[in-house]
Amino acid sequence: MPTINPPLASASTDATKWRLAVCEGRQTWHYLGDNIHQLSAWKQTDYDRYWQGLPLENQQIFAQPETPLDAATNGYRFFERLQTEDGHWAGEYGGPMFLIPGLVITMYITKTPWKPGQVIEIANYLRARAHKVDGGWGIHIEGVSTVFGTALNYVALRLLGVHQDDPVCVKARACLHKFGGAVGIPSWGKFWLSVLNVYEWEGNNPIPPELWLLPYWVPIHPGRMWCHSRQVSIPMSYLYGSRFKANLDPLLLSLRKELYLQPYETIKWSLMRNNVAKVDLFLPHTKLMDICNEILFLYEKSPIKFIRDRALKTTLDQIKYEDINTDYLDLGPVNKAMNMLAIWVSDGPESKSFKNHQRRIDDFLWKTSEGLLMNGTNGSQLWDLAFCVQAIVETGLAQAPEFKKSLLKAYGFLDITQIRRNTLIDPQTCHRHISKGAWPFSTRDQSYTVSDCTAEGLKATLLLQNKVEFPANYNLTKINDDRLFDAVNVLLSMQNGDGGFASYELVRGPEWFEWLNPAEVFGKIMVEYTYPECTTSVVLGLAEFREHYPTHRRAEIDSTIARAVKYILKVQRKDGSWYGSWGICFTYAGLFALNSLSSVGLKYHNSEPVRRACEFLISKQKEDGGWGESFKSSETYEYVQHEKSQVVHTSWALLGLMAAEYPVQGNLAKGIKLIMSRQQPNGEWLQEAIEGVFNHNCYPNYKFIFTIWALGTYNNNVEINFMSGNTNCVIDQFMVFSYTRLHSNDGSWTRVAAAKLVLRIDNKRSAVELRAFVESDSFDVSATGVVLELVPFARLSALAKDALIGFKYANVPTVASESQSNTNLNTSQRSSKKSRFQVAFASAYEATQCLSSLATLGVRTKAIGETAVLSLQESNSNSVSIATKELLSNIVETSSIIHPIEVAESDDSTTHPPSDVLAVQSHTTHAAVSADFDATDPFKFLKRPTPASTPVKLAPQLISINTSADPALENTPFPSMKCSSLIYLAKGDCRPVSPIQAISKKSYDVSIPFESMSKNKQQDAFRKIMQEPDFLGMVQVASSMLIERMLLE
Repeated sequence: MPTINPPLASASTDATKWRLAVCEGRQTWHYLGDNIHQLSAWKQTDYDRYWQGLPLENQQIFAQPETPLDAATNGYRFFERLQTEDGHWAGEYGGPMFLIPGLVITMYITKTPWKPGQVIEIANYLRARAHKVDGGWGIHIEGVSTVFGTALNYVALRLLGVHQDDPVCVKARACLHKFGGAVGIPSWGKFWLSVLNVYEWEGNNPIPPELWLLPYWVPIHPGRMWCHSRQVSIPMSYLYGSRFKANLDPLLLSLRKELYLQPYETIKWSLMRNNVAKVDLFLPHTKLMDICNEILFLYEKSPIKFIRDRALKTTLDQIKYEDINTDYLDLGPVNKAMNMLAIWVSDGPESKSFKNHQRRIDDFLWKTSEGLLMNGTNGSQLWDLAFCVQAIVETGLAQAPEFKKSLLKAYGFLDITQIRRNTLIDPQTCHRHISKGAWPFSTRDQSYTVSDCTAEGLKATLLLQNKVEFPANYNLTKINDDRLFDAVNVLLSMQNGDGGFASYELVRGPEWFEWLNPAEVFGKIMVEYTYPECTTSVVLGLAEFREHYPTHRRAEIDSTIARAVKYILKVQRKDGSWYGSWGICFTYAGLFALNSLSSVGLKYHNSEPVRRACEFLISKQKEDGGWGESFKSSETYEYVQHEKSQVVHTSWALLGLMAAEYPVQGNLAKGIKLIMSRQQPNGEWLQEAIEGVFNHNCYPNYKFIFTIWALGTYNNNVEINFMSGNTNCVIDQFMVFSYTRLHSNDGSWTRVAAAKLVLRIDNKRSAVELRAFVESDSFDVSATGVVLELVPFARLSALAKDALIGFKYANVPTVASESQSNTNLNTSQRSSKKSRFQVAFASAYEATQCLSSLATLGVRTKAIGETAVLSLQESNSNSVSIATKELLSNIVETSSIIHPIEVAESDDSTTHPPSDVLAVQSHTTHAAVSADFDATDPFKFLKRPTPASTPVKLAPQLISINTSADPALENTPFPSMKCSSLIYLAKGDCRPVSPIQAISKKSYDVSIPFESMSKNKQQDAFRKIMQEPDFLGMVQVASSMLIERMLLE
């Protein structure tokens, strides 16, 4: 190898001459040097510049955002510029500091030449990441210096040509010697130094390939290991069993002197097998591990040749299976470098298999402003894109015309990245899970099934196919149903016995397999584990699929979701938190767990586990309003505060709290303000601390995705006036489009969901038509006093998606006996009871959702309905469809908050709507549960012991689901609307009334031009409406400020 003479610090490449090539997710950096023709033909892109820290050309500077939605929009305008031409968002997946040395050692031994610019920039990166004080390196970029990191990266620099007297090497060598030299390096380091011939194999604990000859039923068969550990152990055992060593040369002989405190020949290597420096020792060997090592050490003194030969062949076969299945990418960079070396040893440098390995080296290298690093995989392409799509769709930004092309490109990437076949080698032979229909973490070539990636990819695909209206000239070709069914098949095949989902495969080995963990620096790596994060992704992905394909494998999907939710509740810790294994750490897991629980209706106001989770997150909020968690939480299994708030962690916490409908809005507003304060004038957010836990990886795109997601979600659910600092919250499960149309003249953002007309519309044309009508100038709000709100399924709760429900407010007396005298009440007496209401919903959480909105406005409410339930209307069961029966049966069986009760039968069968009926009943406590809301703790009443209650027998009259188009719509401004179902507002006589008919009833008096009236007259008009004897509800009105004033009175 040529020597790079000092001063190497002055050696660098020209960042403007680097280009990132992308093709179907593959991303490789190329240095063009002085090739004028290439420089002219291949122009530098925004993403080329951004990832190297160069300023973007023609940057747009935005005005200071006034709302969270403004900030989210600006953020995506910047992030969109970083999208590659094949549709994904490129990005580094760095962080670990033990990856580069393995590649450098393999390149050195195999004499594989580096491409232009690579040697200089890898050396620059290692220089930049050396500890500023002691000069060493840790296991990851934020870790303290260790023998593992320092010895391997020192060796890498020397093999790259950096002189031993270079200041970076002098300082690093002093750090290494302070730790006692390289003799105390952990097992992975011992392996790499041994193949390089600067450490003796006798100093390694045995890695016998014979383990692969065990029958699979043996609990410790390597095929039962977690795939990352399995794929690393295979080439390690092959090279160990072969006792391969590089040929010594002057540089390696010099390293034998530089790495140790005593002459190499005098070291008693057999005594070094269990010598691990204290600074490195994260997980000591168990006694069982030590006993096994001693037995195997004796065997290794004289292994049986024919058994060893067979074992070596078996492991080599597994190496080649891995190469073929992944097109020589391999699962990750560690086994990539090891497999490449093993193939060079077995097949030779001129073999086709080794050449194939060489062509995939660049897939792992990533150029930054600091140099060239090695990614933890070949990227996180699919993972980042799936989250980005969901963020843009669920915040409403997907409806903006300016972002349609970006989403179309993203959809194209989802299409090309789905894995459409199982492994080329039989999955059982190579110990892989089925992959047909799965989505990977990075690219299709990498080929590994990942449960959460499959679920997130499936959900993103469904959102784009069903909830984004693309222009006709975009020629969107949908992913066909069979491919979506394949994805669901993969997910359903991955649930474990405890109800949870692991990462790549089913849990195959026993947990006690960890007693045989040889790694010392990594814990819980021997077998797969189930995780709340992966489980949540699957729950949400299957729920989205079920919405669009309600009959496909319905029973299996419902059962899978129910078991998964039980798992998530089971693994919650006593303090309300969940331990996160794929992000940092408790904040990340809390985000996922709360979203999964929210999807089945478990929210702050009706679930004690959710309240504990929210209170845990709130307890970690910093003074500046943000959240910041250290990576040390992952190591200590206890929450460790980061010294600074992090925008990503803040976004995670906010998204989790908003999913749970946390009622104290001041906490949320402070977090949102922090995110907005960190946004740069061009719309970007700067990189802060590492976000990942797995190998302590960085996910730099998270700072765009989750901030945009949190800002947009907050804007849709919580409307805030930042100028005045006033916050009003209306958590409205049915609201999607938060338009400024309802702003009052003073500019404050206020909307109160008193009641409204809700239509479920599956036909996209109808949805667009209705929305356009509402927004058009021809829609005279002042004349009608009505606002129709479109409700896509994306924003409906899990139960509401199956049984749409409406709000029903009524002036009902507190006790039944009062009803007889109610007609004699004068106007003032009736008016005094206007804050009394009865809520009839499909479930307890839907009922108390309304109370949440009123509580945040300070409404004092008594005679609270304790709970609400679903039940079939037995007296008219013949008119209920089979699908509805199955729905109700499933809900009753799987939900912990739904309980069947007897439904009061009506004497008059004509009151029963002729179509499918969902009878909604409620338990009501009349005396002891009377409670005034406390503004600081609006759900205090839920925490009190509940006395026995008496069911109130009400006729099952409230909701009718009509599967045909409503004739009343024919003369409306949107006659083409064909609703799959409508919510009917019930009148006093219990006969179904269509929405249009309800609006036209004089008792609702909606023709009054409210905005032309004085405020006092407006109030009088609404009081008159509310006091009508047959008044049972009203649609949302234009003058939302008026409703707020009435409620506050």
